[in-house]
Amino acid sequence: MGDDYIIGFTATICFFLFAGFAVWALTRRREREALYRSEVRKRALERGLSADHYMLMIGSEEKLIRYQSRERFKIVGLVFTGLGLGLGIGFWLGGLTAEPMIAPLVLGGLGVGLLAYVWLASPPPEFGSGAWSTDAAAPAESGDEMPAAPPELPVDQK
Repeated sequence: MGDDYIIGFTATICFFLFAGFAVWALTRRREREALYRSEVRKRALERGLSADHYMLMIGSEEKLIRYQSRERFKIVGLVFTGLGLGLGIGFWLGGLTAEPMIAPLVLGGLGVGLLAYVWLASPPPEFGSGAWSTDAAAPAESGDEMPAAPPELPVDQK
């Protein structure tokens, strides 16, 4: 075995170790966020938050999650498009021909596809239309008044 095989083997092992740790850390972070959300919800219900406010709180969390997901798609799409363009220009300036140009075309195509999905197919976020937004001054359609913002929950001090 030459040095080329050892370098490739080491790089492969390092990549998969990094990927494993990244997945583990992401899973731990999501578990911790879910625990914090459930604790906040439990304390809010224990302190007398009404069902309407509770449902608005859950709805706003879901809107935030959809918004963050849409923003991630934008970032990944821009990165893939930039990588595809950069690799394509680099290969073209380097004098490479048709066969190696498949990689930049695939990356660029994925990036353009993600950006097209975000801007054409995915629903836009609805942050300004909620009951707690500042532009919602009119009463609801049922004739009832808009619900007031929930009271601030006191923080337990130890």
